[in-house]
Amino acid sequence: FEWWGFAPKPPSDPVKVATDGMFLYDRGIRGNVHALGISGLTTLPVLVYMEQFISPLSTDSFSSGVNAIVRKFQSPYEGIYYRPKEKKFGKVGCLCPICQKIKDPQDLYRTDNIGYGLIAIHNLWQYLNYLRFLETIVADRELFLKHVGRKPKIKSAITFIDNVVDLGWEEAVSKLGFVHKTLEGW
Repeated sequence: FEWWGFAPKPPSDPVKVATDGMFLYDRGIRGNVHALGISGLTTLPVLVYMEQFISPLSTDSFSSGVNAIVRKFQSPYEGIYYRPKEKKFGKVGCLCPICQKIKDPQDLYRTDNIGYGLIAIHNLWQYLNYLRFLETIVADRELFLKHVGRKPKIKSAITFIDNVVDLGWEEAVSKLGFVHKTLEGW
């Protein structure tokens, strides 16, 4: 079992995800890397992009489960979450298998295990659908950047990845504006 891993803190910061992953890249590691606890809508595009240079690159997270526990229902539209107090659904505008079969949208907010399970499965389906979308468009750099470029931190993370590949670690870190010590002191 020969894998490398990294666990950026905070895990929701796309630039931190990019710097931690590309630190390994700069050390000659080009595959068998696992990002621990990374799955957010702002960090997933960074991992998908980074996988062009580090492959395989895997990740794990329990966000879909945690969001179910706190009753956050991810909408089919990027980054929008609802809780029962915020929104009462008469109909759920989602194509996931759960929402297509549910008769009463309020079942999503049942207080038993079924309610939690329905939201967890729904959220996981949304996550996997978004991942599939990103994996489809990453090959078209212009389209990918147009999609992720709406979020400045994601754009900075992608630029950092490109700079490490093209210019090396030291120059990429300098362009990012980090104040750093020598590599030995990093």
